[in-house]
Amino acid sequence: MRYFLLLLFSFFISAAHAEDLLVPISKFDNDSQQLTDSKVLEFWAYHNYDGSDNYQNTLRLRYYNPLAIGDWRGRFRLDTAYTSNYNSISSANNSG
Repeated sequence: MRYFLLLLFSFFISAAHAEDLLVPISKFDNDSQQLTDSKVLEFWAYHNYDGSDNYQNTLRLRYYNPLAIGDWRGRFRLDTAYTSNYNSISSANNSG
């Protein structure tokens, strides 16, 4: 019982401190006027398997560029990807 109370007490203490770190969803604003002028380059690499002996390796590159036209501000996103499909019969280097 003593360990349970200690665990419960430590949980409430950590939850009280974590509340200051978390931001409620109501405070998230999608305000395009608050965008920075920084450019962003993202690289994604992932592997997919659909369960029927089909595999897919994907390399994705995304570039975000800020835009400003008059009072309007936003971002332009350019995506490109390379995908390799294969299964147990064909190799990953198969071009067909």
